[in-house]
Amino acid sequence: YGFSMDNFIKFAVINYMEPLPEEGGRKWRAHQIASLLSNKGFKTALFTSSFSHFFGYQRGLKDRLIDNYFVKFCYSISYTRKSIFMRIISQLIFSISLMIKISIYKPNIIIASYPHSHSLIAISILKPFLRFKLLIDIRDSLNQPSNQFLIRIYNNLEKIFSYIWFYRSDKLFGPGEKVYKYLPKELQIKAKNKFHNIPMTYEMINKKMTSEQTKKYDFIFIGSLSKAFELDTFINYIKTRSKYNLIILGDGPLLENLKKDCIYNDNIKFYGQVDFKIIQSLAEKSKFGLMPYSNKNNRFAHHLTNKLAEYLSFGIIPLVPNHCLEMADFLKTNFCGEVYDPKHLYQFLDNLLDNKNKYSYTDLKFIHRKHLSYESLKDSINNLISSYI
Repeated sequence: YGFSMDNFIKFAVINYMEPLPEEGGRKWRAHQIASLLSNKGFKTALFTSSFSHFFGYQRGLKDRLIDNYFVKFCYSISYTRKSIFMRIISQLIFSISLMIKISIYKPNIIIASYPHSHSLIAISILKPFLRFKLLIDIRDSLNQPSNQFLIRIYNNLEKIFSYIWFYRSDKLFGPGEKVYKYLPKELQIKAKNKFHNIPMTYEMINKKMTSEQTKKYDFIFIGSLSKAFELDTFINYIKTRSKYNLIILGDGPLLENLKKDCIYNDNIKFYGQVDFKIIQSLAEKSKFGLMPYSNKNNRFAHHLTNKLAEYLSFGIIPLVPNHCLEMADFLKTNFCGEVYDPKHLYQFLDNLLDNKNKYSYTDLKFIHRKHLSYESLKDSINNLISSYI
């Protein structure tokens, strides 16, 4: 391999909202990709927002070095999770400051994630001038489920914008075989030809295999308490079955209401937003992981989410609704979890709790290592960029 040219190839990885490794306790997808590229000897910078979406504070504008890559902060205003309008303004400001920083950095290859469109449009405008290759990671549906007027406008804009960034992109990838199905119908056939499946991987901080712990908790949910999930049916089930328990880790607009509803139920505990160490210690003592994604607009039909890899990495058995097609397929193919029909949830849970030991802890962790770990990401990324280096 005549790799002497490597050092001249500059990568920019762009993600607006992922937490930094020291905030989230581990590397999320964009940081994993940046880390892989920089470890291969490429000059790599990750561009993100100055405002921390998950932890709600301004991080300053000073570059930081993580491993071998730089994190460059693009200014964006603060907003609360509730204010859609301010959030859109924040994205717009981020996109303008991103344009300025990318023009100065002059990358050869950009790997940018969707959502959101604004930054992809900003990069699309620069592309003819800076002549970089553009690889877009589609991680989510183009539709945010809501009937609010502002969100309906937002969804229509996302659809219009997708035509622009789609035609500007050189390759598309995403966590699933058919993530391109989130694009408008007219683009799907073309998208299929330039699409790569790169699974959603979850980086374990603690590499040593912990021995299996006693499963103190029957059910665990780790995630945002928002309309993206239909948790209430599970909660109602647990309320009527006092011999089982459920622990809920995460924050979100529905947290306070859910807490109020469960005030008299000792077998349901809310921990709120907690750090990675606490997640790990609770998760390793849990048996089943809830993934009750909403069925609205097929928003979770075609991609693997972070949660699947997260649960498997802790040796938890994931429970996935059958409308999450890609994840349901993954569970069936790899024999690593249960798929249910939300219409018959109670019956499913009763049967589930009767058949105790179908999965071994080590098998679940093995599936994570083989398909959904940071190590397994290396090959996929190498394949993706091989034609450019």
